[in-house]
Amino acid sequence: MHSKPLLYIGMGIFLKDQQNFVLQ
Repeated sequence: MHSKPLLYIGMGIFLKDQQNFVLQ
């Protein structure tokens, strides 16, 4: 099983930025 925490963190930040962009 390969775990990629950095990938998940990056995805989370990306999604967060997307939501912030949509809200503005």
